[in-house]
Amino acid sequence: WTKEYRAMEAGVKERQERREALVQEALEERRKTQVPIWELCDVFVQPVYRGQGIGSELVTRLCREYEQTGKRLCDIFLVTQCPKFFERFGFEKIRSRREMPVQLVLTGNSVCMKGGQNSTTGS
Repeated sequence: WTKEYRAMEAGVKERQERREALVQEALEERRKTQVPIWELCDVFVQPVYRGQGIGSELVTRLCREYEQTGKRLCDIFLVTQCPKFFERFGFEKIRSRREMPVQLVLTGNSVCMKGGQNSTTGS
């Protein structure tokens, strides 16, 4: 191995290490700025188990976990056919299509709801 070849090899290793550090920095920055996507599609409890608080506990825990990410419940939208269930958690019906995110599609008897300003998870 010549002196020049060793110097070149050292330069390659330095560039590889620097590139890896830059990639890690970029990934960390992306993690900081990415918004987790949360979607509550359905809460369904078999009829024989209804009335025992299972659905309420599921929604409460999911909302609490969402809040722990630093987000506000008033930023959550959902489409449901059971609005009264979600009203218990502070969700409010959206009356105007202009208030809905474009991605949400209403079908049948579905109602779009949004977490209210005073929504609470009971925590």
